Amino acid sequence: LLSARATQQKQFSQELQFQASNDAFQLTAGLFYFHESSPGTEVLGVLSPAPSATIVPSPLDAVFGSGITRTLGINDSMAGYAQLTWHLSDSVDLTGGVRGTIDDRELQIYAISGAQGGSLGVGDYKATYKKLTYTGIATWRPDARSTLFAKVATGYVSGGILSGIPYRPENLTSYEVGAKTQFLANRVRLNVSAYYNDYKDLQTQNFINGRQFF
Repeated sequence: LLSARATQQKQFSQELQFQASNDAFQLTAGLFYFHESSPGTEVLGVLSPAPSATIVPSPLDAVFGSGITRTLGINDSMAGYAQLTWHLSDSVDLTGGVRGTIDDRELQIYAISGAQGGSLGVGDYKATYKKLTYTGIATWRPDARSTLFAKVATGYVSGGILSGIPYRPENLTSYEVGAKTQFLANRVRLNVSAYYNDYKDLQTQNFINGRQFF
């Protein structure tokens, strides 16, 4: 199996952010937008004879006789988010954050080679993914040289489209507790942390029996 691929990518992103703070709280909120367009051309062939399109057979027919794949990927992502840290006292902080994300995925397949496995053929394929993620953090500073914290957060990797076939998003819930300390007149710094990550629909790419899976 031989392949040669040429691709381009153009992208645009814009973020609008608002920040406010005083002695009692810190607030960050905003909107985010991302757009990209990525055309691609792939020559894919197998080392087996193929009928020649010319009168005189070419030695390259056996290599590139499977054809050419031409695609255009168009992706948009929009999000709104906010995070607030509330100072309950001089030593205790509580933080909460939330983010809503909408991802639009589109793959236009104009031509596809016979050796391209795992595809649905020429067409326009679209998928939309929506996710609300959050984070929560509790922080305690028993003295000026020590900080203890506990955190829970969720993460999200958008789904997509591979050869016309959509695949699900990847989701993560993360738990962490830890401490950051300094002692011996600040000559020694010790940071420790314990964490647990719980994945759902972990995204992996595989090539099985001549076909590509995600």
